[in-house]
Amino acid sequence: MAKEVNTGMDKHEMRVLLKKSKQEPISCAIGLGQDPAFGLLLLDRIKGPRAVEAALIKQMPDARNIRFGRAEVDEAEDEKLVKIYINKAVSSMARKLVKTLKGTGFTKVHLLLEDGTPVETYAEEEDAAFAAEAAPTAAAAPAPSGSAPPAPPPPAAANDTGTADAATLKARLAALVPLVAQVADPDHKAELNKMARLAIINLQTGNAAYAATSIEQLERGLAATGHAWSPAAPATPAATPAATPAASSPADGAAVRLAKGMMLWNAMRTQLDHGIAALQQAIIEQSEDEPDHDDIKRNVGRLSVVLERLDGRLSDKLNALRGSTDPAQKQQLSEEARAIVHDYQEYVEFDPLMADIDDNGFLPLDVRAKADASLKAILATI
Repeated sequence: MAKEVNTGMDKHEMRVLLKKSKQEPISCAIGLGQDPAFGLLLLDRIKGPRAVEAALIKQMPDARNIRFGRAEVDEAEDEKLVKIYINKAVSSMARKLVKTLKGTGFTKVHLLLEDGTPVETYAEEEDAAFAAEAAPTAAAAPAPSGSAPPAPPPPAAANDTGTADAATLKARLAALVPLVAQVADPDHKAELNKMARLAIINLQTGNAAYAATSIEQLERGLAATGHAWSPAAPATPAATPAATPAASSPADGAAVRLAKGMMLWNAMRTQLDHGIAALQQAIIEQSEDEPDHDDIKRNVGRLSVVLERLDGRLSDKLNALRGSTDPAQKQQLSEEARAIVHDYQEYVEFDPLMADIDDNGFLPLDVRAKADASLKAILATI
């Protein structure tokens, strides 16, 4: 029997406190412990956030990437979604916290800064048929063989993050669902189903930017199987922040530009995290019959080195820059943030692992181009 991972508190107590957070937000602290696959989560109705942080540090002296804040569940919005407001951004944590919450009845985590700026979202994949959720009419049955796919909806005006609105994204997804049903290869179809489910989850949790990323990946995956839209079809509105960053107008204040930069960077890292996780799973699943399958499973974790290298330094620096009011300090922080971006750009361009991830032979990914586009756009916001 597998040893239970210590994630900060008993799951029963965790579930009870999260249910109570439906009436009033509760203090919390999160972080990483000895097992990097799980997040640490400590909740308390009485103590303040900093006291909960101190309690987590005392309980887990080796904990790292600790953040404090408040947690709440808005039953009217989504009874399975836990919103966690934290004092500063942290990367690749939402997915780990979803694993921590497994067995509590809560399957989705949305991390935000104290001012409501989104950091990242992750939700456990559900087994329910995604077709009915995405488009009850369009996905009711596969399109007849040889028939033309339904025309996608016309592009809608993008919002202030450069992403189409949720209604347009859902309509685009509905137009793509019948094409997934036409894919003959079961492995490709399964992977496309995952992409579609992830898009639905992000739409359900209010993350249009991440939904747009999943839909774009779905379109590229369909194209790789020969089910792309014809050249005459309208261009997809589901452009990701990394692919088509929103330009900052001269009228935008520095704080607004920085907020856009933070959202852009966090969205890119979440997209990268999802892509690497999907690639790791695909490698493991498709190598089951290989004699060295156990070695492959052990070594596939090295792909996450990319996320460790493109770390949380930039988020921390941008967060500090947003909070600074001293002109000299702001200038210094801006220069430091630019230096971090240049360091990331050099890694993205020259590290062979970035190229290996794109040229992986399992999934269609283009993480290098998207990371490069995001970093260039972020420089314009600093």
